[in-house]
Amino acid sequence: MQVVYHNITDLTHLKWTLSRHSSGTAGSFLKSYEQADGIKYYYKLSNFDTVRGIFGHECINEIVAQNIAAALKIPHLEYDLIYADVEIDHKQYRTWLTRSADFKMAGEHKLAFETYYEINKNPDEDVWAFIVRNRLEQYFYHIFILDYLICNRDRHGANIEVLEKKGMYRMAPVFDNGLSLMFSCYHDGMAMECFDRRKDGPVNNFVGTMSLSENPGKKG
Repeated sequence: MQVVYHNITDLTHLKWTLSRHSSGTAGSFLKSYEQADGIKYYYKLSNFDTVRGIFGHECINEIVAQNIAAALKIPHLEYDLIYADVEIDHKQYRTWLTRSADFKMAGEHKLAFETYYEINKNPDEDVWAFIVRNRLEQYFYHIFILDYLICNRDRHGANIEVLEKKGMYRMAPVFDNGLSLMFSCYHDGMAMECFDRRKDGPVNNFVGTMSLSENPGKKG
């Protein structure tokens, strides 16, 4: 169940690493993790650069996206929303961020779907044929529908994961939906007002096309 922590949480002990935008826009996402009470937690900030500090609303997008996924009964990673103090390069910031628990079960290993496909595909087998052969259509239809509804621009091959344990495989819950909705409208009311809510693409999809509206109607 999603939890929103309104009280200020001290997370200044966390160490942050950069995850560059795959879309080529300015700035970086910062991620961190810690082990607490036997659970590995992952933290994610919205956009960051050394001039503006922490800005944007990708963490809120994650919450909106997971609420839509929950309403549609699409298996998804659950994020908590936390108001916290963090420290980056010896400078403190107060911001909203998301926290999620590790979705791997004991003994499981994760693999990017892009890598899983490259290792296991038949010669000259395209991605969709591979998905059909492995009976994964329903999982990807769920992704197509969710990404269409939230205008997700960044479902690349590492934003879909496969979990493996002793030769048994399962698909990870849908995760990493921050580059969606109006993520590019940073502190700009006019940009939000002018945003094309019917925008279709181009998007960075590993499966399907660069068109969000074409993918839900994909035929095998």
